[in-house]
Amino acid sequence: MFPNVEPNNYSYPSVLKAIGGLGCVQNGMKIHTHVLKYGFGFDVVVASCLAGMYAKCGLFDLSMRAFDEMTKRDVPSWNTVMSCYYQSGKYEGALGLLKRRRVWGFNLIR
Repeated sequence: MFPNVEPNNYSYPSVLKAIGGLGCVQNGMKIHTHVLKYGFGFDVVVASCLAGMYAKCGLFDLSMRAFDEMTKRDVPSWNTVMSCYYQSGKYEGALGLLKRRRVWGFNLIR
């Protein structure tokens, strides 16, 4: 419909959050392909949303793979993945990420 409109680092997070909320993992995988193809896999917000989308769809292995492949992580990216684990009842996974976060130097208290 709009051939000159390209997705960007603002549109991908919204789409990925919607897909995660709906649990449409097949569509999420297609968007993941587009993210990589167009070079947005290095964007910390887009990459965090990819990890979150997979976790919300119950695919925690893919979520952790997307998270581990992030070239840069920040506190919100750690919180995104930990929150998905917690909200899915995977409390041990959330605590494991908290421990990993400390090892990487992202402490809760400074």
